[in-house]
Amino acid sequence: MKKLLLFLTCILVLISSVESVSQDSWSTVLKKGEGTLGIIYYQQPGLIQKDNKGELSGLCIAILNDFADFVYKKYGKKITLKYVAEEPVFSTFLEKVKTTPNIIGIGNITITPERKKFIQFTESYLTNPVILLSHKSAPDITALDQCAEKFKDYTALVIGQSTHEQYMASIKKNYYPTLTVKKISSGLEVMDEMAKKPKTFGIIDLTEYIYAVRSKLPLKRHAVKITEKNEELGFAMQLANDWQQPWKEFLTKEYKQSLTYRKHIVNNLGSSFLSLVEM
Repeated sequence: MKKLLLFLTCILVLISSVESVSQDSWSTVLKKGEGTLGIIYYQQPGLIQKDNKGELSGLCIAILNDFADFVYKKYGKKITLKYVAEEPVFSTFLEKVKTTPNIIGIGNITITPERKKFIQFTESYLTNPVILLSHKSAPDITALDQCAEKFKDYTALVIGQSTHEQYMASIKKNYYPTLTVKKISSGLEVMDEMAKKPKTFGIIDLTEYIYAVRSKLPLKRHAVKITEKNEELGFAMQLANDWQQPWKEFLTKEYKQSLTYRKHIVNNLGSSFLSLVEM
């Protein structure tokens, strides 16, 4: 049994080593003239999703393809985009980004000062409003100080280690001290549980709410302001990752004002979302 366990451990280490070797640093791409950019993703409909055939699509995919074209046109270097793995648990996703060299993490990742201490970000690729969401049977909320009364005996749902967790903690502290808060592993799970359990509410990114609308979930958005400023989403990398240089040159204000970028938003998030984007 011990020999079998040792053998399996060696195989896993070997697989991990092969994955690491097959993903290149930016300096290697410059030297060789080509290389592979490894990608791990946190699935979010509209940003990155997989269909029944295993094909990936979404705003993040479109931006990555534009990035590869930019590198080829400016540097004459060919980049192969390699989607290494999906990680459905957000906290685990962040940990993998933090510890894995030569990869980029894509998805619904808010840029925060706290996260900048252990991972580095590209420039923002999208601004994203945060909303209060509940089952459609819940009373309407027009101010956060109504939560304790109108959401009495409700449970709040948030994604663990997300900015939403901090916002809900503020609501609990300032308006609803007896509120029970339950941590969930992803935004999709938050909305699915909310749809099944009417006495729940939560905080969700507008990009995540698109999933609820498209899936016709029995949920509704409340007309309250959670943050003064929209969150900024970015792609994430290990602190030692050297891909930051070409990303900074590519993900500029000019690119985000381009017709190409605007078409990507309309095609993947809808025309109504375009008016909410801060260019």
